Amino acid sequence: MAQKLYCEYELDNDPKKIKTVIVANPAEGIAKADVLAVMQKFVDKKAYAEVTGVHDAYLKETVVTKLA
Repeated sequence: MAQKLYCEYELDNDPKKIKTVIVANPAEGIAKADVLAVMQKFVDKKAYAEVTGVHDAYLKETVVTKLA
């Protein structure tokens, strides 16, 4: 099992429109508050015009498979 970090951003000031960015192998022990702070900086810098807010961030266990 491996963890992935899911970062959800709001698009166009609409809480129903969500863009999810997935980060593989996040730092161990990373705090949600730290992730949300970094996400907010991304929004504040207006890196993408359609990204207007931070929605949520969470860790999720995923199954790792190796393809032959």
